Amino acid sequence: SSDLDKTIDQRFAEFHAQNPAVFARIVELLREAKRRSKARTSLKMIFEVLRWESYLYTTREPHDFRLNNNFTSRYSRLVIELYPDLGALLETRRLLAA
Repeated sequence: SSDLDKTIDQRFAEFHAQNPAVFARIVELLREAKRRSKARTSLKMIFEVLRWESYLYTTREPHDFRLNNNFTSRYSRLVIELYPDLGALLETRRLLAA
């Protein structure tokens, strides 16, 4: 089946399984924010940092590295589930789509 037939949750699960370094870097950046006593941040901001790092430090073209903005809420919830202390830095909203 094509990506269009899959739910956001299904696409996220596949992306997360294929790209574990993305979540690891999200956790690193949140730990850095906590160390520096930052009270709030967002996964949208972190996604832009990841995009920037990919642009600077890889030989891939920018369009080759795709972070779907629909995944920010899933990563937020994963952080909250696995690292509640870091999750406290994130603002979350109710999920509207599966």
